[in-house]
Amino acid sequence: MQQHTATSWAPDGRWLIIDGLADDGPNAGADDLYALSVTGDSALRHLAATPANEQSGEVSPDGKMLAYVSDEAGQPQIYAQLYGQPSGRWVVSEGAAIEPVWASANELIYSSITKDSVISARLTMNVGVARRALFPRAPYSRGSSSWREFDVSRDGRTFVFSRSVDRERPREPIVVVNWIEEVRAAFAARGGTR
Repeated sequence: MQQHTATSWAPDGRWLIIDGLADDGPNAGADDLYALSVTGDSALRHLAATPANEQSGEVSPDGKMLAYVSDEAGQPQIYAQLYGQPSGRWVVSEGAAIEPVWASANELIYSSITKDSVISARLTMNVGVARRALFPRAPYSRGSSSWREFDVSRDGRTFVFSRSVDRERPREPIVVVNWIEEVRAAFAARGGTR
Protein backbone atom coordinates (compact mmCIF):
# COMPACT_ATOMS: atom_id res chain seq x y z
CA MET A 1 0.00 0.00 0.00
CA GLN A 2 1.24 3.49 -0.80
CA GLN A 3 0.19 7.10 -0.16
CA HIS A 4 -1.82 6.30 2.95
CA THR A 5 -3.76 8.68 5.20
CA ALA A 6 -4.88 7.94 8.76
CA THR A 7 -8.55 8.90 9.01
CA SER A 8 -9.73 7.72 12.45
CA TRP A 9 -9.28 5.41 15.42
CA ALA A 10 -11.47 2.46 16.28
CA PRO A 11 -13.15 3.14 19.66
CA ASP A 12 -11.19 0.36 21.38
CA GLY A 13 -7.96 2.28 20.60
CA ARG A 14 -6.36 -0.84 19.09
CA TRP A 15 -6.92 -0.07 15.39
CA LEU A 16 -6.03 2.90 13.24
CA ILE A 17 -8.25 3.31 10.17
CA ILE A 18 -6.32 4.34 7.06
CA ASP A 19 -7.00 4.81 3.38
CA GLY A 20 -4.32 4.16 0.82
CA LEU A 21 -3.60 3.15 -2.74
CA ALA A 22 -3.65 -0.60 -3.33
CA ASP A 23 -0.32 -1.82 -4.75
CA ASP A 24 -1.57 -4.74 -6.80
CA GLY A 25 -4.54 -6.92 -7.70
CA PRO A 26 -7.86 -5.81 -9.18
CA ASN A 27 -7.87 -2.62 -7.05
CA ALA A 28 -4.35 -1.45 -7.93
CA GLY A 29 -4.20 2.35 -7.97
CA ALA A 30 -7.52 2.80 -6.14
CA ASP A 31 -7.85 3.99 -2.55
CA ASP A 32 -9.09 1.28 -0.19
CA LEU A 33 -9.78 1.27 3.55
CA TYR A 34 -7.71 -0.73 6.00
CA ALA A 35 -7.38 -1.25 9.73
CA LEU A 36 -3.83 -1.22 11.10
CA SER A 37 -3.23 -2.77 14.51
CA VAL A 38 -1.32 -0.54 16.92
CA THR A 39 -0.65 -3.44 19.32
CA GLY A 40 2.31 -4.85 17.39
CA ASP A 41 0.82 -6.85 14.49
CA SER A 42 1.67 -4.91 11.33
CA ALA A 43 -0.70 -6.82 9.03
CA LEU A 44 -3.42 -4.70 7.42
CA ARG A 45 -7.07 -5.76 7.55
CA HIS A 46 -9.13 -4.84 4.49
CA LEU A 47 -12.28 -2.96 5.47
CA ALA A 48 -13.56 -1.74 2.10
CA ALA A 49 -11.86 -2.61 -1.17
CA THR A 50 -13.37 -2.23 -4.63
CA PRO A 51 -12.04 -0.94 -7.97
CA ALA A 52 -13.48 2.47 -6.89
CA ASN A 53 -11.93 4.78 -4.27
CA GLU A 54 -12.96 4.27 -0.63
CA GLN A 55 -11.73 6.98 1.74
CA SER A 56 -12.38 8.76 5.06
CA GLY A 57 -13.23 5.65 7.07
CA GLU A 58 -14.92 6.43 10.41
CA VAL A 59 -15.86 3.76 12.96
CA SER A 60 -19.03 4.38 15.00
CA PRO A 61 -18.61 5.05 18.75
CA ASP A 62 -19.93 1.57 19.62
CA GLY A 63 -17.48 -0.02 17.17
CA LYS A 64 -20.21 -1.75 15.14
CA MET A 65 -20.40 0.37 11.96
CA LEU A 66 -17.98 1.85 9.43
CA ALA A 67 -18.91 4.94 7.38
CA TYR A 68 -16.83 6.15 4.45
CA VAL A 69 -16.78 7.97 1.12
CA SER A 70 -16.79 5.99 -2.14
CA ASP A 71 -16.91 7.20 -5.73
CA GLU A 72 -18.21 3.89 -7.06
CA ALA A 73 -21.37 5.57 -8.46
CA GLY A 74 -19.30 8.19 -10.33
CA GLN A 75 -19.45 10.82 -7.58
CA PRO A 76 -18.43 10.77 -3.91
CA GLN A 77 -21.18 9.35 -1.70
CA ILE A 78 -21.38 8.22 1.92
CA TYR A 79 -21.67 4.48 2.54
CA ALA A 80 -22.04 2.45 5.74
CA GLN A 81 -21.40 -1.20 6.54
CA LEU A 82 -20.78 -3.40 9.55
CA TYR A 83 -17.24 -2.75 10.85
CA GLY A 84 -14.86 -5.57 10.00
CA GLN A 85 -17.22 -7.11 7.41
CA PRO A 86 -16.34 -5.90 3.90
CA SER A 87 -19.75 -6.78 2.42
CA GLY A 88 -23.34 -5.72 2.99
CA ARG A 89 -22.96 -1.97 2.61
CA TRP A 90 -25.60 0.62 1.79
CA VAL A 91 -25.68 4.20 0.53
CA VAL A 92 -26.37 6.75 3.28
CA SER A 93 -26.24 10.04 1.34
CA GLU A 94 -28.57 11.36 -1.31
CA GLY A 95 -26.36 12.70 -4.09
CA ALA A 96 -22.73 13.76 -3.79
CA ALA A 97 -21.40 13.92 -0.22
CA ILE A 98 -18.13 13.88 1.76
CA GLU A 99 -16.81 14.20 5.35
CA PRO A 100 -18.64 11.49 7.34
CA VAL A 101 -18.39 11.69 11.13
CA TRP A 102 -20.40 9.86 13.79
CA ALA A 103 -22.42 11.88 16.33
CA SER A 104 -23.63 8.69 18.04
CA ALA A 105 -23.80 4.96 17.40
CA ASN A 106 -26.62 5.43 14.87
CA GLU A 107 -26.37 9.09 13.80
CA LEU A 108 -23.96 10.06 11.03
CA ILE A 109 -23.21 13.67 10.09
CA TYR A 110 -21.85 14.53 6.64
CA SER A 111 -21.45 17.35 4.12
CA SER A 112 -23.83 17.20 1.19
CA ILE A 113 -22.21 18.65 -1.92
CA THR A 114 -25.51 18.39 -3.77
CA LYS A 115 -27.44 20.40 -1.15
CA ASP A 116 -24.51 22.48 0.19
CA SER A 117 -25.67 21.54 3.69
CA VAL A 118 -24.57 19.60 6.73
CA ILE A 119 -26.86 16.57 6.96
CA SER A 120 -27.80 14.32 9.87
CA ALA A 121 -28.55 10.73 8.87
CA ARG A 122 -30.13 8.40 11.43
CA LEU A 123 -29.40 4.78 10.53
CA THR A 124 -31.75 2.01 11.61
CA MET A 125 -30.72 -1.55 10.72
CA ASN A 126 -33.14 -3.31 8.37
CA VAL A 127 -35.28 -0.17 8.19
CA GLY A 128 -33.29 2.53 6.41
CA VAL A 129 -31.94 6.05 6.73
CA ALA A 130 -33.78 9.16 7.95
CA ARG A 131 -32.01 12.33 6.76
CA ARG A 132 -32.45 15.98 7.69
CA ALA A 133 -30.54 19.10 6.73
CA LEU A 134 -29.04 20.83 9.78
CA PHE A 135 -27.60 24.07 8.33
CA PRO A 136 -25.83 25.52 5.25
CA ARG A 137 -22.24 24.41 4.67
CA ALA A 138 -21.14 27.44 2.60
CA PRO A 139 -19.67 29.63 5.40
CA TYR A 140 -17.08 27.00 6.35
CA SER A 141 -14.09 25.34 4.71
CA ARG A 142 -14.92 22.10 2.97
CA GLY A 143 -12.78 19.02 3.26
CA SER A 144 -12.48 16.35 0.59
CA SER A 145 -13.11 12.68 0.04
CA SER A 146 -10.04 11.93 2.17
CA TRP A 147 -10.26 14.40 5.09
CA ARG A 148 -12.82 16.55 6.84
CA GLU A 149 -12.74 20.13 8.04
CA PHE A 150 -15.11 19.72 10.99
CA ASP A 151 -15.94 17.56 13.98
CA VAL A 152 -19.06 17.01 16.07
CA SER A 153 -19.65 16.17 19.73
CA ARG A 154 -21.07 12.75 20.60
CA ASP A 155 -24.48 14.27 21.41
CA GLY A 156 -24.59 15.90 17.95
CA ARG A 157 -25.20 19.38 19.38
CA THR A 158 -21.77 21.01 19.09
CA PHE A 159 -19.79 21.43 15.88
CA VAL A 160 -16.25 22.69 15.33
CA PHE A 161 -15.40 23.94 11.81
CA SER A 162 -12.32 25.35 10.23
CA ARG A 163 -12.77 28.56 8.29
CA SER A 164 -10.69 29.96 5.47
CA VAL A 165 -8.31 32.72 6.50
CA ASP A 166 -7.29 35.85 4.67
CA ARG A 167 -4.62 34.71 2.21
CA GLU A 168 -2.90 38.12 2.35
CA ARG A 169 -2.02 37.75 6.02
CA PRO A 170 0.56 35.19 7.09
CA ARG A 171 -0.84 32.28 9.10
CA GLU A 172 0.37 32.28 12.67
CA PRO A 173 -0.61 29.74 15.28
CA ILE A 174 -2.15 31.07 18.47
CA VAL A 175 -1.30 29.14 21.61
CA VAL A 176 -3.07 30.03 24.84
CA VAL A 177 -1.26 28.84 27.95
CA ASN A 178 -3.02 28.77 31.34
CA TRP A 179 -6.31 29.67 29.67
CA ILE A 180 -8.35 28.34 32.60
CA GLU A 181 -6.69 30.94 34.86
CA GLU A 182 -7.67 33.69 32.40
CA VAL A 183 -11.27 32.46 32.43
CA ARG A 184 -11.35 32.39 36.25
CA ALA A 185 -9.87 35.91 36.45
CA ALA A 186 -12.40 37.25 33.90
CA PHE A 187 -15.25 35.53 35.74
CA ALA A 188 -14.10 36.91 39.12
CA ALA A 189 -13.77 40.44 37.65
CA ARG A 190 -17.45 40.24 36.71
CA GLY A 191 -18.49 39.27 40.20
CA GLY A 192 -18.54 35.51 39.72
CA THR A 193 -17.55 33.11 42.48
CA ARG A 194 -15.87 30.32 40.52
